[in-house]
Amino acid sequence: STELRIVELLISTPGRIYSAEEIYERVWNEPFPYGSKTVDLHVQRLRKKLGWEEVIHAVPKVGYRLEA
Repeated sequence: STELRIVELLISTPGRIYSAEEIYERVWNEPFPYGSKTVDLHVQRLRKKLGWEEVIHAVPKVGYRLEA
Protein backbone atom coordinates (compact mmCIF):
# COMPACT_ATOMS: atom_id res chain seq x y z
CA SER A 1 0.00 0.00 0.00
CA THR A 2 1.00 3.62 -0.39
CA GLU A 3 1.13 4.21 3.35
CA LEU A 4 3.44 1.25 3.86
CA ARG A 5 5.83 2.58 1.21
CA ILE A 6 5.89 5.99 2.93
CA VAL A 7 6.70 4.35 6.28
CA GLU A 8 9.41 2.21 4.67
CA LEU A 9 10.98 5.31 3.12
CA LEU A 10 11.00 7.25 6.40
CA ILE A 11 12.26 4.26 8.42
CA SER A 12 15.08 3.62 5.95
CA THR A 13 16.88 6.79 7.08
CA PRO A 14 15.64 8.06 10.45
CA GLY A 15 16.34 11.73 11.02
CA ARG A 16 16.59 12.55 7.30
CA ILE A 17 14.15 15.16 6.06
CA TYR A 18 12.21 14.25 2.92
CA SER A 19 10.33 16.90 1.00
CA ALA A 20 6.75 16.14 -0.04
CA GLU A 21 7.98 16.22 -3.63
CA GLU A 22 10.69 13.63 -2.95
CA ILE A 23 8.29 11.36 -1.04
CA TYR A 24 5.76 11.57 -3.86
CA GLU A 25 8.27 10.81 -6.58
CA ARG A 26 9.76 7.86 -4.69
CA VAL A 27 6.45 6.33 -3.59
CA TRP A 28 4.26 7.00 -6.64
CA ASN A 29 7.13 6.74 -9.17
CA GLU A 30 5.94 9.75 -11.13
CA PRO A 31 6.58 13.50 -11.17
CA PHE A 32 5.16 15.54 -8.31
CA PRO A 33 2.02 17.44 -9.34
CA TYR A 34 2.63 21.09 -8.43
CA GLY A 35 0.64 22.16 -5.37
CA SER A 36 -0.48 18.64 -4.48
CA LYS A 37 -1.38 17.93 -0.86
CA THR A 38 -1.50 14.15 -1.41
CA VAL A 39 1.63 13.45 0.63
CA ASP A 40 0.48 15.73 3.45
CA LEU A 41 -2.84 13.89 3.70
CA HIS A 42 -1.22 10.44 3.65
CA VAL A 43 1.31 11.41 6.32
CA GLN A 44 -1.46 12.91 8.46
CA ARG A 45 -3.42 9.64 8.27
CA LEU A 46 -0.33 7.59 9.04
CA ARG A 47 0.52 9.63 12.11
CA LYS A 48 -2.99 9.17 13.44
CA LYS A 49 -3.32 5.46 12.55
CA LEU A 50 0.01 4.49 14.06
CA GLY A 51 -0.10 6.92 16.96
CA TRP A 52 3.14 8.43 15.63
CA GLU A 53 2.26 12.08 16.17
CA GLU A 54 5.55 12.44 18.09
CA VAL A 55 7.53 10.17 15.74
CA ILE A 56 6.88 11.61 12.27
CA HIS A 57 7.68 15.30 12.40
CA ALA A 58 6.60 17.93 9.92
CA VAL A 59 9.43 20.35 9.24
CA PRO A 60 7.74 23.60 8.15
CA LYS A 61 8.45 24.60 4.54
CA VAL A 62 10.82 21.61 4.16
CA GLY A 63 9.11 18.21 4.58
CA TYR A 64 8.87 15.27 6.95
CA ARG A 65 11.28 13.24 9.04
CA LEU A 66 11.10 10.24 11.31
CA GLU A 67 12.48 10.90 14.77
CA ALA A 68 15.54 8.69 15.29
